[in-house]
Amino acid sequence: MTSLDRLIEKIETILQKQKALEVENERLKERLKTIEKENHKQEKAIQELTIRLEQLLTL
Repeated sequence: MTSLDRLIEKIETILQKQKALEVENERLKERLKTIEKENHKQEKAIQELTIRLEQLLTL
């Protein structure tokens, strides 16, 4: 195997790793969107509960 062959092999390996990282990055972006949506729902629920609690405390 020539040094050129080894270099090509290393480049191919790097490109495969890069592609795997890109795929993982997209998966993580989607997971983040899901978490942000859930976080928003929870924040809204907390706001509603806070309002209800304040109403109960003023009775």
